[in-house]
Amino acid sequence: MTRLSKIWSELSEMKFENQVLNFFETRQTRIIDILKTAETSEELELAGLIIHRFARAFNEREMYSSVYYLFISAYVNTADRITGKQEDINELKYELARGLHHNRKYKYSKQLFNELADTEFDTKRIDFWWNQSAFASTRDEIWIKTHILPSVTRFLLMIAYLTVVLWTKIFVISTIVFIGLFLFVELQWFLYKVNYYLKEFENNPDFELIKRKIKNKIVIQFGISILIFPIYYWGHDLIYLTTFIIAIYLNVYHYGLELYYLPKLIATQNRKKASN
Repeated sequence: MTRLSKIWSELSEMKFENQVLNFFETRQTRIIDILKTAETSEELELAGLIIHRFARAFNEREMYSSVYYLFISAYVNTADRITGKQEDINELKYELARGLHHNRKYKYSKQLFNELADTEFDTKRIDFWWNQSAFASTRDEIWIKTHILPSVTRFLLMIAYLTVVLWTKIFVISTIVFIGLFLFVELQWFLYKVNYYLKEFENNPDFELIKRKIKNKIVIQFGISILIFPIYYWGHDLIYLTTFIIAIYLNVYHYGLELYYLPKLIATQNRKKASN
């Protein structure tokens, strides 16, 4: 009996997750070293089964950092060579991917989810995590340029607008200038952000169509914004309420694009790429 088959034999007899966790904790270094020695087809199949069993136990106990450790130390070096039934390999990737996702290692979880989608795996089991990983894996690399800087710019514009309106009472002209400037900045930042997020999909024939759709959404935002102006003419007593409504509305619309439309767009493009 090889060392790998001995480990698997012991794991197979364990009925409770605590037994598996204790087994790993007391032999952690030795187990990892043995997993790295897998060479033959039989050994690689056993290695996959062992990694899967540990990953499942870690996930059940929400020990997601341990899943990441297992992924880096034991799975990465054997990923392309693991053999066995496709169903077993898929379950291994599933357990690793969900643990990596919860540990916020989105780059790796996205990779594994994409690999699962390229098989007959039931993607309904991973839909929510897959979408999040697709968006977050890119966001983690570019968030300062595409999230922090635009937020600072937007905040400064909002402060400048409120200051001018409340101090000068020049509502109509100030609001027209603000909306025009805000939407121009919003459009440029959003297109800048989309270009970064969709960089890996820029060869997609839908790329230019997507950019046009985003511009159209900004135009719609502008159209709805100017509908607020009639409120001003109904009574000057409503000036402060109107100012507040405009400020809140523009931010709500922005975060709708930011937190719903863009993540959904990235997830859809990633799915198309994974299925090709």
